[in-house]
Amino acid sequence: MLSRGPEQRALYLNGTQVFHYADDPRYPGERKVVTDEYAYTLAEDDALTDELFGWHWQPAHGHPDPHIHVGYPNPSYPRSTRWHVPGGRVAFEQVLAFAIHELGVQSASADAAAVLEEKLSLFRRFATWGVPTPPPE
Repeated sequence: MLSRGPEQRALYLNGTQVFHYADDPRYPGERKVVTDEYAYTLAEDDALTDELFGWHWQPAHGHPDPHIHVGYPNPSYPRSTRWHVPGGRVAFEQVLAFAIHELGVQSASADAAAVLEEKLSLFRRFATWGVPTPPPE
């Protein structure tokens, strides 16, 4: 559960990643984590049925590219919450930063922003595809 303060409903976050270890061709003798798929969901209920946002990359499940699901259906398009909206690769830390900066989630520590940026910096350094752009300084 992610708290947004006394005036707003809490949010719920679920994150799954499937990965394996492999040799890193850029660094002989070094190993790296290789992501096989991910799914991150922000919802308004603990059963995750009221999904606000979902970031998925599940190439083994018929969706080869990263995509986004957006909650709150458009009345003209009842299936709009199940659309696979094209998106780029998303790191779990980006989802956390989005929840804090855009949705008002309260971080558990005063240095949360610095910790997230440090971890994202490592992700950008070692990712081999779809690296997110760093924020402007």
